Amino acid sequence: MTPEFSEFSYGFALLNDIVGWSPLAIAPILPSLIEEANVGYDVKLDWPGVPLYLQFKRADFMLRRTKKLRRKTKLNSPYYRFKVMDQSRSRQHQLLCELDRGNNTVFYAAPRFHQLAAINAAWSAKRVGRKSIFVQPSEIGELDEQAHYVAFDELTTYVLSEPREISHATDHDVLNKLQKRLKKQTRSIRDNLPNLIDEALKAERRADLKEQHREDQREAAKLARAKDRGLREPLGYSVGRTSIGIVPVEEVVEPSPIPTRQVGQLSGPQSELRRLAEIAAHHFDTQLCVVQPRQT
Repeated sequence: MTPEFSEFSYGFALLNDIVGWSPLAIAPILPSLIEEANVGYDVKLDWPGVPLYLQFKRADFMLRRTKKLRRKTKLNSPYYRFKVMDQSRSRQHQLLCELDRGNNTVFYAAPRFHQLAAINAAWSAKRVGRKSIFVQPSEIGELDEQAHYVAFDELTTYVLSEPREISHATDHDVLNKLQKRLKKQTRSIRDNLPNLIDEALKAERRADLKEQHREDQREAAKLARAKDRGLREPLGYSVGRTSIGIVPVEEVVEPSPIPTRQVGQLSGPQSELRRLAEIAAHHFDTQLCVVQPRQT
C-alpha cells in the first residue's frame, strides 16, 4: 500500500520531533532562513557541533511476503519497504555512501507507519522518531543497476532484491551516536565549517569518479555487443527524432515569475553555513542539521 502522506510531510514531522530531543540541541538548517542576526535558528557558531544529514523516505506497506522472502529472510508479514535509487537512474545512493565516510553522520530515515491517522497520532505523541527506522547508506553498501529496496519489520532489516540482512538504528541509537561524536569534537562550528564543506565536496567528487568509471564500463560493454553483431556502433535512437523527422515542439509562453525576497549577503561563517546547507540539499538531497550540546 502506498503511504497516505508525502516525504515532505514525514520529514517535517520527524524534524519537529528530533529538535526536541532534550540531551542535545539539534537545529535543521534551511539556507533561505539564515540571517546575520539569526544564524540558522539556534546554532552557536563558537560552540562545538557536528553535522547530521538525513534523507527522508516514505515506506510502502507490504501485506504479504514473496516466496523468496519467506525462504531467505526472517521478515514477518506485514512489513515495510522503501526504494533505494539504483545506479542506472541516479547517483544519489553513491553520493550518500561517499558522504557517510569519515566523520559525517548520514541516515536514510523512514516511518514504520503509512496512514495519515498514524502520522498525526505520532506527531501528537511526539513519537515520530520512535516509530522510525534509520539506516546508514554505508550499511547498505554500493549497489548495481538493478532495483533495490530496504525492507523492515519491527526486528529485522534487509536489502533487496537479493536479500541481505543489515543493521538499522533506532532513535536512541542515533542519539547515542551523535552524543559520542560530539564528545570527540573540540573545534567550534565556526572553525570547522571550511573542513565540513571540503569533506562534502570531496565526497561528491569521489561519487563522480565512480559514476564515470561505471559509464565507461557500460559504453565498453555496448561496443563489445555491437562488434559481436558486426556493427560499427551500438544500436540506438536519435534524441528528439522519430522515423518521420524532428518532433515539433510547441512554444509555450510562461508568465513572469512572482518576485521573491533577495537572499541577504552574509559574511564569514554565516555564508559558509548557508553554503554547506545548500550543498546538502542540492547535491546530496539531504536535510542538514547541526547538533550541539544543549545550553544549560
